[in-house]
Amino acid sequence: MTPCVFLVSLAMGQSPAKLNYEQHVLPFLMEKCGNCHSADKKRGGLVVTNYQKIMEGGSSGAVIKPGDPEKSSLYMTTAHKAEPVMPPMSPKVAEDKIELIRAWIASGAPENSGSKVLAAGPKTEIGLASIVRGRPSGPPPMPAKPLAQDPFVRSRRADAVLALASNPWSPLVAIGGQRQVLLYNGDTQDFIGAIPYPEGVPTVVKFSRNGSLLLVAGGRGSALGKVAIYNVATGERVTTIGAESDTILAADISPDQSLVAIGGPGKILRIHSTKDGKLLHEVKKHTDWITAMEFSPDGVLLATGDRSSGVVVWEAFTGREYFNLRGHTAAITEISWRQDSNFVISSSEDGTVRQWEMENGHQVRSWAAHAGGALGARYGMDGRIVSAGRDKTVKLWDGTGTAQKSFPVMADLALRATLTHDGARVIAGDWTGTVAVFSSADAKKTGELSANPLPVAERIGQLSKVLAERQAAADAAAKVEKASRDALAAATTELAAAQKALQEMPAQSRMAQEQLAKLQADLKAIQAQQVGQQAQADARQMVLGELRLSVTRIQEASKKTPANPAGPVAAQLAATYITHVEKEAREHAQAAAATAAKVAPAQKMITDLQAQVASRTQAAAALPKRVEALQAAIKVINMRLPAETAANQEAQNLLKHANDSLARAKSFQVSATVPPSKP
Repeated sequence: MTPCVFLVSLAMGQSPAKLNYEQHVLPFLMEKCGNCHSADKKRGGLVVTNYQKIMEGGSSGAVIKPGDPEKSSLYMTTAHKAEPVMPPMSPKVAEDKIELIRAWIASGAPENSGSKVLAAGPKTEIGLASIVRGRPSGPPPMPAKPLAQDPFVRSRRADAVLALASNPWSPLVAIGGQRQVLLYNGDTQDFIGAIPYPEGVPTVVKFSRNGSLLLVAGGRGSALGKVAIYNVATGERVTTIGAESDTILAADISPDQSLVAIGGPGKILRIHSTKDGKLLHEVKKHTDWITAMEFSPDGVLLATGDRSSGVVVWEAFTGREYFNLRGHTAAITEISWRQDSNFVISSSEDGTVRQWEMENGHQVRSWAAHAGGALGARYGMDGRIVSAGRDKTVKLWDGTGTAQKSFPVMADLALRATLTHDGARVIAGDWTGTVAVFSSADAKKTGELSANPLPVAERIGQLSKVLAERQAAADAAAKVEKASRDALAAATTELAAAQKALQEMPAQSRMAQEQLAKLQADLKAIQAQQVGQQAQADARQMVLGELRLSVTRIQEASKKTPANPAGPVAAQLAATYITHVEKEAREHAQAAAATAAKVAPAQKMITDLQAQVASRTQAAAALPKRVEALQAAIKVINMRLPAETAANQEAQNLLKHANDSLARAKSFQVSATVPPSKP
């Protein structure tokens, strides 16, 4: 809201509650008064570019009395109603600007749009009673309520990734963007939400050592630099510290959260209290821009680096110099402490990463990390080191600087890299705005986090497409695994049958041989029986021949002696016996024929059984090779099945993740818009 628009709103009877120092008064003071009354110059002991300082006043006392412009020298001297008039030796400022100052003081001189009245210090006490080393109690630090899902700024393309941080105790990842910080879940790569930073471009994002706070620093070049601290659980800004006249390039919060250190183009190290925002120490040691800094995990020391290769270690609570670390030959790009506070590393545009011990301040080791310049290097929670450089590469080192992994080349200069809380992933950002996610185990790229996310409505369309692709991939993976499991079941069943057949083959062979021998014996008996029966029939035929010849002879004798009665009787007896023998002959012939009919079936049974025995013998010879082939096939399936199962599980997990992400995005779309945190 410009001063003119604000005055129109007053004339229309609208509430002036939105008029505040940060949004409306500070820009005017920076423009008209900042050259003489900034933190660097403090003419008359007055600093107008910091709310706490302007409310404290200068060497002549308070310059603002909230609610009473006529007793506020800031208004009176600007309106030329009191001496000395301001700005000195310059024309009177425009009336709408004078009215802006008057209306602001009259409304109670609020610091920001969320302030009701004078706010001389932070809204929330964030200092800790003591430093807790190791994992803090309670759940991992993550936002507990929804954050804004639509980015506060959406540009045609992402900017260079200047600020990147990973929470030490949770998968939360923070990426600095245009007037905002973007939060992601590093494990699932889900967009969690955006946090506003209206002061400008964040050049620093850092989590507190216990992970509960997020420090954001940056600003606008040659205009404003400020540190904002946010509560991770709520996403709300809890305090604002500093009011530099240029963007902040380096900042950190102490482990006990009582101090915030700031540095930038002004070459001055400033250490503020988080309790009331007061400046505790102001050190003018560096001869060039301060580009990097970090408190030691135990809170005892503070290391800073500058554009002229200087690295200095300070006593955190006194601001006194502790060590001056010499060795680099170009600008310092990042400083990071090992968790035990015994070692600190520094990366430099000279291409090296150097490790320093804190007992005597000596360099322990130095290694050439990146050709052309190392643009960042950080310790992970596990003591490993990840670095990024001008050679477009991101590298992972052990604690002694021995190379472990080199990740796929980035599209442009690799500016920042960090290990996630569990060391499972490396997050890296480059000059093009790409934020890549790599697996630290196999160095493969597993995804990207957008530094320029789509609005939620467009993201839903994109997620729907991803869901369809993942559904197809999950179906294919499930099909592959099912085919292998079906093949395994079939091969296992066949193998069991083959092994059983192989075991039973000797007994079956013996039984077949015994059965064949019995059939052959039976056939032999049948044939013998047939021969016997045929012999009986043939014998009867011979007897019949003799009998018939005898009858003929009797008949002829009877004719010669017709009076002899014995002839006819003998003939009759012979005829009767012939009938009996003929009957026996027929019976024996029939029996022989019946027995002969059994020979062919018996011979066929023997032939069939011999064929079966030959077939079984052939099958038995092939069974060992079949068993061996089935065992080999089962081994191959068992070797590939875990990978297929894992791939299927991963596909199902990705599908579930896509479903969850889409459902979450849709829920944000239909829910009320989350109001931004008040600066």
